[in-house]
Amino acid sequence: MKNIFLVLLILAFSACSLKQNSVNDTKKHMQESEKLSVLLHQLDMVVYEQLKSELDKDNKRRRYALTLADTLHKLVVKMKTSSQRKPYKDLDIDEKELYNKYINDLDENAKEIESLARKYELEKLENRLETMDSICNNCHVKFRKQ
Repeated sequence: MKNIFLVLLILAFSACSLKQNSVNDTKKHMQESEKLSVLLHQLDMVVYEQLKSELDKDNKRRRYALTLADTLHKLVVKMKTSSQRKPYKDLDIDEKELYNKYINDLDENAKEIESLARKYELEKLENRLETMDSICNNCHVKFRKQ
């Protein structure tokens, strides 16, 4: 009987000890879990902010391209109507053809810029911007009086 009582007593104490260890492990696990959650939240914020930042940049680039295309369209209209004025009238036939070619090239480029921006193909804009720059520079070199 003493042996049975002793065995039961040992089992009871060891169960209490296991329960205490289990409670400590649970508390420790919860604390570690909270720390991990905080770290994961911080990581998520860093990644999300970077992603948000990249999306913001793309949206700004797209709005810029659409605004640029709209401005170029207005410029083309103005250039076509200005062809009735004196400086244009003073050009010879070959110069008028070249001037009109620059106008048409600029208009086509503006349409392409607008199309790329609307389709979110922003990585292709760089070539179009370089083309626009080249058209403008060539026209200015040829027709602007300094």
